[in-house]
Amino acid sequence: MLESKLNYSLNPCYKNRIITSTEKPQFKLDAYCINLDKKQHNMHFINSEWKDFCNITRFSGLSSATESHVEILKNIYINRKSVKFPIVVMEDDVYRKNDFTKYWNKLLKLNTCDYVTFDAFYLSLKHSDSDLPSYFASLKGHRMMGFTVYYKKFFERFRTINELVLAINRVPIDMNFTNNEKFIKYTPKQQVCCQIVSKFSDTKKKVTSHYLDYYKEAENILKEIDKKIFIIGFNKTGTRSFKEYFIKNSIPVIHWDENRLARAIKFNYDNKRKLLTNYEKYTVFCDMEDIHNMNFAHVTYFKEMDKQYPNSKFILNIRNVENWIKSRNHHEDDNGNYTDYFCKKLNLTKEEVNNKWRKEFYEHNNNVIKYFSDKPNKLLIFHIENENIEKLNDFLPEFQLNADLYNHEGKT
Repeated sequence: MLESKLNYSLNPCYKNRIITSTEKPQFKLDAYCINLDKKQHNMHFINSEWKDFCNITRFSGLSSATESHVEILKNIYINRKSVKFPIVVMEDDVYRKNDFTKYWNKLLKLNTCDYVTFDAFYLSLKHSDSDLPSYFASLKGHRMMGFTVYYKKFFERFRTINELVLAINRVPIDMNFTNNEKFIKYTPKQQVCCQIVSKFSDTKKKVTSHYLDYYKEAENILKEIDKKIFIIGFNKTGTRSFKEYFIKNSIPVIHWDENRLARAIKFNYDNKRKLLTNYEKYTVFCDMEDIHNMNFAHVTYFKEMDKQYPNSKFILNIRNVENWIKSRNHHEDDNGNYTDYFCKKLNLTKEEVNNKWRKEFYEHNNNVIKYFSDKPNKLLIFHIENENIEKLNDFLPEFQLNADLYNHEGKT
């Protein structure tokens, strides 16, 4: 594998191209792009315009597309724990001229991929085909551009190349766009917007008229991947167990982050930014406290979390209040005994701290239950001492969690 940083000459197709906006998104997609020796001039858009929208790993100097794709898949697999939203960009002649089977099975095993993109304009499936699964995004704009996005579950349907061929052959091949003309008519922003618009709702403020139609359709189709899971119970109510459970199920989770998570949420709120700015790559958020500043973000900002991330779900993890207080009293961290730290910080006795915690425990739980009373499908109340993890799995069916991976971590 070779990564090229060369700037290639402008393809003649770009002579009359006009970019109508210079806005840049706040987040980039990970793109893995093939650059064959004989087609370097066609990759100019990767070197220039697309760099604002994609973190690009180039596979250049490879003589065959098949060889290039194998290198791409190896790269993604090696980095699968850190790469959450990869795009695999494949040349449109791969399907015709190469043995797709060599790496198709590898692609199916990339379970960390939320979606994969084929840059192959004739591999588009009609949205009206009733016998096809609804797991792929059939954006009209993407189909016109030859930039079709398929969800991972779409790929899971096929176990052999023959099954894929049968599905693709149900619709005619569209050869209208050749010699990269598709990139003349549509800007990278129009295409990328369709994929990221629902992932960060900040994008909504940046929508301009030239891709508003794409935005509206993309918002509906991609809203499912914008879901966050906020675990808004106090620490010592199973937060570490939840963290390990989601990690084992390959769901990105952030737990405490040594006070930084709560500090970032407060900072972002105070500066009128999205609460999860700089933490967007995570799906699950738990133990959002900063005891140095007595900042408990899950208490203060859970309503704002719901407003800013409307597709999200919330878990109120609870336990017997007296057992919870005992657990906190026994808890030790870098600051020493947890209760002693509160006593010194607040100038209170141990009994006064325990009474304060007891009051805050009931107040927070009641506030959460009251707030979500008119939207019960968004909240799960989970008693860690007497409820089965299957209850959580039933609440989050879209994540397909494996109950066998659950263990109660740090039980006190």
